[in-house]
Amino acid sequence: MALDLDHIIASISNDKVARLPPVQSWQPAYAGEIDIYIDENMCWFHEGTAFEREALVRLLASLLRKEGEDYYLVTPAEKMKIRVDDVPFSIINMQQTDAAVHHKVLVTNTEDLVRLENPAQWQLREYRGG
Repeated sequence: MALDLDHIIASISNDKVARLPPVQSWQPAYAGEIDIYIDENMCWFHEGTAFEREALVRLLASLLRKEGEDYYLVTPAEKMKIRVDDVPFSIINMQQTDAAVHHKVLVTNTEDLVRLENPAQWQLREYRGG
C-alpha cells in the first residue's frame, strides 16, 4: 500500500491542536541514513534540493529526535540519520501559560508548540542567520 503523502499532510494541516508524535519512546529495529540535511538557516534539503512544501517540513520536523550530537528522523519502523549544520529549529514566539509555576510554551519556526519544562536543558541564543 503506497503512502498518500498529500492526504497525510492535509490531515496534519487540518489538526488545529498540534500534537507531536512520541518519537522518544519509539525504538525501531532498522537504523540507516538518508540524504536530508538542515542548513545553518534551518532550510531543509533532500539530495541537494530545497524542500518546497512547508507542510512536508512540518511533518518531518515532528519526527526529529536528537541522540548525542546526531539527529534522526524516527518512526516506529525505522530511524534515519540526517545532517544538521547548526540547529534544526528556531523559536519564533514564547508564551507563558501559568504565572504561578512559570511554565512557558515555545513556538518553533515549524509551528510546533513545545512546553519548556526545564530551561537548563535548552540553549537560547540570538539568531544571526540570513
